[in-house]
Amino acid sequence: MVKLFSPDDDLVTGWLVKLTSEITKATSKKNRYKISETYTYGTDYENDVFMMHRYCWCEREDCKWCSRDAPNFLHKKSGASITWYKHIGRGMEIDKADWPSIFMECLCSLR
Repeated sequence: MVKLFSPDDDLVTGWLVKLTSEITKATSKKNRYKISETYTYGTDYENDVFMMHRYCWCEREDCKWCSRDAPNFLHKKSGASITWYKHIGRGMEIDKADWPSIFMECLCSLR
């Protein structure tokens, strides 16, 4: 993982928030982690293309998200991943990848 300190952080943050919103619409699932009209905590979702898991506070010893052993976002085909602390954009660690293409593929997989 590479920590990015660039305008790319804002783009990836925006794409993740948009993806969370679209997951919520596509699954008709209420997102209790919605603040105002933004979806800043992510949501738990998985399909053949990607996996997203919100930050976890369960504090179970066997929880791979609490121990930060698993990413909050994983693109399965490329293996590119992102982790964040509590909410999208905070303390993010982002793999170098072709994120515009990855997010487009993820959005299309929801349809």
